[in-house]
Amino acid sequence: MTRCLLAVLVAVALSACSGRSNPSAPAAPPAQVAGLWTASMTVTGGTEMAAGSQYGAMFTLSQSAAQIGGSFSASGPGVAIWGGIVGTMTGSGFRFTLSQISPCPATFTGSGTVSANDSTLMGSYSGTDCGGTVSTALVATRE
Repeated sequence: MTRCLLAVLVAVALSACSGRSNPSAPAAPPAQVAGLWTASMTVTGGTEMAAGSQYGAMFTLSQSAAQIGGSFSASGPGVAIWGGIVGTMTGSGFRFTLSQISPCPATFTGSGTVSANDSTLMGSYSGTDCGGTVSTALVATRE
């Protein structure tokens, strides 16, 4: 009986020291993105604009824990749009929905990542509006 108990205690001790990570460890806190961002947008596909077309955008974001929201505007050759943005941060990653108000109602969805120092956003989005389909890559820097 003593040998069985000793064997069980040794097995428990060895498994506790096995180096496995704790599966219930807390997730990394979300990146902090509240503020004004200036973005460079590059069309990567779709029917609305030629691939490679570029334009600028501004995002004003607020954040409460992992939830983000705010507004955006974009302008450039053949582009003058504005609307709202909502999304969710997960660590340094994010998913978002752009709700275009002007020149016509539309919804675009996308995702991306935030740099380690929370100063650069990189991502992409796609959707359809009254001008056709569009897929766009974005790189934004905090103002």
